[in-house]
Amino acid sequence: MKHVIYGLCEPGTKFVWYVGYTKFPVEERLEGHLAESRDNNTCHRHRWLRSLVRDGLRPAIVVLEQVTSANWEARERHWIAKLKKPNRLVNRLRWIRRGGKVRRIRPYQPLPKGWRFGFPNEINELGQFTKRKAA
Repeated sequence: MKHVIYGLCEPGTKFVWYVGYTKFPVEERLEGHLAESRDNNTCHRHRWLRSLVRDGLRPAIVVLEQVTSANWEARERHWIAKLKKPNRLVNRLRWIRRGGKVRRIRPYQPLPKGWRFGFPNEINELGQFTKRKAA
């Protein structure tokens, strides 16, 4: 049985919002997260997942590392520490825009009418949107 450290990412980006461990297939674990978020409102992860579903989106799941049953806890802590600062994990704010206006909202807040999602690589140091770079 494979043991893996995985990340949940916002669709269309490579930003990891949550790091976890599983010994089950990652798609099965993703379904478990989505089911938990429908019934619970206990953490940022649940609110973030519900906000994606409400927007008609589904998180991506990526395998960060294969681990053993003996070292998974240390490796999970390693990945959380590595990704916490650049991605801010589940507490990362979402960039939104309307015309030339830019603002950030929490991941679980609904998208205001007339606004659309933007991406950090579209925003220059002045807070203005630039042309999106090709992936």
